Amino acid sequence: MRWVTYATDAGDRVGVIGQDRIHPVAPDVDLVELIGRGAEELRAIGETALASTARTVPLAGTRLRAPIPRPPSVRDCLCFLDHIRSCRQVTGQPRTLDNAWYEIPAFYFACPATIVGPYDEVAVPPGSAWFDFELEIAAVIGPGGRDLTPEQAEEHIIGYTVYNDWSARDLQLRESPLAIGQAKGKDGATTLGPYLVTPDELEPHRRDGRLALRVEAAVNGRTIGSGRTDAMDWSFGEVVSYASRGVDLLPGDVFGSGTVPGCCLIEHLSIADPAAFPGWLRDGDVVELTVEGLGRTRQTVRASGAPYPLARRRNPDEKPRLPRVNRAPAKLPYTRGLHEIGTGVWAWLLPDGGYGWSNAGLVAGEGASLLVDTLFDLPLTAEMLDAVRPITDRHRRAHDRPRPRPGHRPRRDPRGARLPRPRGRAGGRRPLPRPVLLRGDRGGGPGRVRHLAGLRADRGQRPPPLPRARPRHTRTGPADAHGHDGRKGTLVKLPETAHTSRPWRVHELTSDFSIEDVWSFRTPGAGPGDFPAMLAAMRTAGGLAGQTGPSRFLFALRWKLGALFGWDTPSAGVGARVASLRDRLPADLRDAPRGPDSESMPLKAVYELDTEAARELANKTVHTVMHLGWVRGADGDHELRMAVLVKPNGWFGRLYMAAIAPFRYLVVYPALTRQWERAWRERGRDQDRPGHG
Repeated sequence: MRWVTYATDAGDRVGVIGQDRIHPVAPDVDLVELIGRGAEELRAIGETALASTARTVPLAGTRLRAPIPRPPSVRDCLCFLDHIRSCRQVTGQPRTLDNAWYEIPAFYFACPATIVGPYDEVAVPPGSAWFDFELEIAAVIGPGGRDLTPEQAEEHIIGYTVYNDWSARDLQLRESPLAIGQAKGKDGATTLGPYLVTPDELEPHRRDGRLALRVEAAVNGRTIGSGRTDAMDWSFGEVVSYASRGVDLLPGDVFGSGTVPGCCLIEHLSIADPAAFPGWLRDGDVVELTVEGLGRTRQTVRASGAPYPLARRRNPDEKPRLPRVNRAPAKLPYTRGLHEIGTGVWAWLLPDGGYGWSNAGLVAGEGASLLVDTLFDLPLTAEMLDAVRPITDRHRRAHDRPRPRPGHRPRRDPRGARLPRPRGRAGGRRPLPRPVLLRGDRGGGPGRVRHLAGLRADRGQRPPPLPRARPRHTRTGPADAHGHDGRKGTLVKLPETAHTSRPWRVHELTSDFSIEDVWSFRTPGAGPGDFPAMLAAMRTAGGLAGQTGPSRFLFALRWKLGALFGWDTPSAGVGARVASLRDRLPADLRDAPRGPDSESMPLKAVYELDTEAARELANKTVHTVMHLGWVRGADGDHELRMAVLVKPNGWFGRLYMAAIAPFRYLVVYPALTRQWERAWRERGRDQDRPGHG
């Protein structure tokens, strides 16, 4: 059954959904009271309500509240350890976790007073510029209990609902040094709804005792992340059992699952690829969370005012600061604003601009401008850019003027400063670059995110590409007739977020796999529709026969060892030792093209779409997935990306993967890169020959 709490003129009512209508129960009864009576009585009350059609309410147009508007307590758990690993990676910490994470489930108490409904607007916490969402599911306790076993705890769960843990990342960062849980239990907002779904309705979605629900998070219609809930490391039964040790659980207590990996913004933040970050939430952004079997929430983010400031307390243990002595006379006060500190040299000063990171400068000279920004957040950066724009615009206009005739006296601006003499080619002078805010549209509407990406020439071109990771293996050569720069075998290793931040369909199938590698392959001149052509070129590349001698030797040695020790027997492969990923395909992917199996490698095709493809192999050591994706590169061309995902078979599989890593990096992958990129170049040459293209 699906239970709801909905608003009426007379107050909140509780009802059960039958088709597209709400069947109310008796007035003055809330859902907490009903679920406290147990699953059997709740079912009987629901069946009685469904049998009555006299007082039904249409579901469409009815304002749904949170199913449990004021739960007795809210505990948010951390059941998905991959989410913690990714967050640690974003903050520069290693992905490895302490043993405690594997010994006891973690949770913290959230604020029950901040529960909001599935379609209510959500205000950004005052003072926050890094607002985020987190897609979770929640289990709700029916009859209370104490000192429960995991099996008993599962029986005490009366239903499930969608849970959105709205998070102010900058406020969390500021409060984390207090180390008392304040940063995690911060008063803000938690979404529950739209329904409380009883366990019997979700039985078809159980896999090995766990709920396997597909989830998806989107902002302004753009998918941010997706996954499945059966990737939980700690089950609801285990965390509820742990929380009940010496504690009375009450009817209506809510347990959040923690964030489904990839279904929040912070996990997609990467210093190595900042342009891929979708940006923090802003006023007008629309966040949609969809969970199979539980429904969908859709909420609009709204801005809020500034927080009321609090005076700092004196720290008696703080060492007194030594007075700064600067014998040079001060030419300008240290005040907020734009100051000219020398001819053509300007400084934007912003005392206390964000944790002390407050300085920014602009140096405008002959033919160039340099902007240095050390502000902490985007709103302050926008304020600084607005302040320096008159200076950069003035120099740009001066640079665009025609070159003065011989003997012509240079003009001076109203301040008396001589304008910089333009330098450039006659008839084709380049305007001085000026700072701009690059806007990344996440799907239209008012929700646009601003990123400071540096300076660019204001001539209508796209912004300069961000620097890419340094290639691990590079060979250079002369440019060919197709305009390639001759780099052959360029292998670029990318961070994991280059794969996890993309809305690949493979995420729905590989929640229990770990990412071994992510690589980028150059395909010069490739367009958005060339992925099928790239796959065709790879199939004609010759397989192992087209690779280098050392690579062929390693593969031959590997097959000999496999035959000797029985690693590659049919009983250890896909469909025998492990189930094929095709068994996990949703209906739309099951009907999509599968693609051919590899002729030179024991890789079985899983699916093949216009922009991505997946293949798998399994033996006694590991179950591996090779994912190929088609991505627009920093230079504007599309490029091939390969992600290798693995699920080792016990300790031997992990040892095997560690042992072959040096050979993969130093021999196999460079050879594969040269082979695939050569196939792409030869395809381009074939198309330029008569009779092609």
